[in-house]
Amino acid sequence: MQETVERKFAEWEKRNPGGSPNDFFTQPEFRTIESATKDPNE
Repeated sequence: MQETVERKFAEWEKRNPGGSPNDFFTQPEFRTIESATKDPNE
């Protein structure tokens, strides 16, 4: 679960250099644990 969120954050950081982590975690997909930890590759 943590690996999935960390990987998503790393990918987001590459697309949004200098972006605030708060911006990352306020995305709609992070409003629930289920959507935040879902692996997009599955």
